[in-house]
Amino acid sequence: MKHTIAQREKGGRYVFLVKVATSEEWWPGEKADHIAFIRGRIPFDLPAWFSPANKRQEVTTASFGIAVMIFDKTWTGSPISYLSRDVLLNREWN
Repeated sequence: MKHTIAQREKGGRYVFLVKVATSEEWWPGEKADHIAFIRGRIPFDLPAWFSPANKRQEVTTASFGIAVMIFDKTWTGSPISYLSRDVLLNREWN
């Protein structure tokens, strides 16, 4: 995120899909121009290449809070918004 913030100052524009982790050190907070929190957890399937290290390693899929972060110093919209997971998952993308 440090690189993104530095490049934003130079005019760079970035969009990230991130795990909501507001207490972690990397979380940019107010340095992001817009954060869209997605209401509802989004599961992620295990990648096809994943292989457990041993039989004791539990295989599960991740499911956690997600947000879309926009870094764009020309952003004129609100700093925070909310999206519905169900609307996103049921939308037909062209």
